[in-house]
Amino acid sequence: MLIFLGFELIETQDNWNYSRGLLFGYFVPFWHQGIKATYSLSDTVSVMGAVVNGWNNSYDDNHQRSIGGQVAWVPSQNGSLYLSALSGPDLVPGNISSNSATETKSVVDIVGTYKPTDSLSLGLNIDFLKHQKSATGFAAFLRYQLDAKWAVAS
Repeated sequence: MLIFLGFELIETQDNWNYSRGLLFGYFVPFWHQGIKATYSLSDTVSVMGAVVNGWNNSYDDNHQRSIGGQVAWVPSQNGSLYLSALSGPDLVPGNISSNSATETKSVVDIVGTYKPTDSLSLGLNIDFLKHQKSATGFAAFLRYQLDAKWAVAS
């Protein structure tokens, strides 16, 4: 399954920018193998939980799983807010043996969108990563729909 974290997406047609930013490549994984389930608490709030084989792993490289979750609030078509997290043991870089040392790799991800007009859309992504050292990153996105077929984004 594709990652549930972050503003930018692997599917190019759904991504505002053709390229990807550092948050996409450094702070979050691209995909998982595992299981996830979503439950709607109301018309505007849903929760999701996932158990996966680490980050970008189709096989279990350390006999331990990563756990993830998300709370989504979509009050209208004009806005949304997602709070997501993923955490679990990861092999220390450079070690390929399943008996090698592991360390916890965790990320908390906040994504918000707001559409003040039919043509203008705004996006915000904030990530907090803990793996070997801590890192924080944020990105802001703007998209303006010129007509039904064309849009500009930054």
